[in-house]
Amino acid sequence: LISYAWMAVLGKAPGPEDILTACQWGFGMNGVFEPLNASPPHPICGGSVGYYFLWAMIWGFAIFYAAAGRIYSSWRKCVASVAVLLVITAILQEFFPVKLPMYCQLGPPAAMFMILGMMLSKLGAIESAESFDIRSWKIWAVLAGSAVSAAALAIIFPPGLEWQYGGAPVPILFTEAAIVFIFLMHLSALVSKIPGISNIFIFAGKHTLGTLLLHGSVATMIFAPFFDFDGISWFPKDADFASRLSVAAITVIICMCTCVIVNSFLARKTGSRNITG
Repeated sequence: LISYAWMAVLGKAPGPEDILTACQWGFGMNGVFEPLNASPPHPICGGSVGYYFLWAMIWGFAIFYAAAGRIYSSWRKCVASVAVLLVITAILQEFFPVKLPMYCQLGPPAAMFMILGMMLSKLGAIESAESFDIRSWKIWAVLAGSAVSAAALAIIFPPGLEWQYGGAPVPILFTEAAIVFIFLMHLSALVSKIPGISNIFIFAGKHTLGTLLLHGSVATMIFAPFFDFDGISWFPKDADFASRLSVAAITVIICMCTCVIVNSFLARKTGSRNITG
């Protein structure tokens, strides 16, 4: 509503139907049962509201927490659970390659990676990455090996929501993403060794979800006085690289400040210390 009011002040609000479209996006009901690569209208006032990642998290958590307590103590059950979720994902990609309501087709893949994280935690891989020793060739070998492997797989099988190869390569895509996860885990540990950098990432990490939810709308509102929107993409296509980079930096700062203010206010009201994280 704030975004729409801002667009109306600038004379760029397309009409009340834009709010309806934004609500459809918010509830994950846009382009339902259409091909995954279909491009339904983007609400100008909607920004990133209700984008796929939030629904993927919700469905993924529902599956993961329903199974985690039953499979945690057994490696075989963990592997079997991942295999079952892989089969479900492959079947959906092969026989139902359409967008389901509330992006529920993303629930099984999200749950797979949550189980993968749990398995890596049991193995001690996360602790090993966090204790990144720059003098250890083994750590550098894992970092370099995972980077090369992930890059090679990404070139052959480009990742994305618009997966177009059917269900057969789903295990390969999962392997690709798992390798990327391991690479990013070690890269983050390496970057954290730089003095002062870790505190910045810790602060940003506390407000990751809040930033994800806010950034699209905030960026759109910054662009609005200078560009027009066509309802095809979230951001104006005629914005040059410098404009996009500047808006990206400004947006992150605004989102972080908003999260800090909201957290401070809600903490006094609810006693919770981190609402937007």
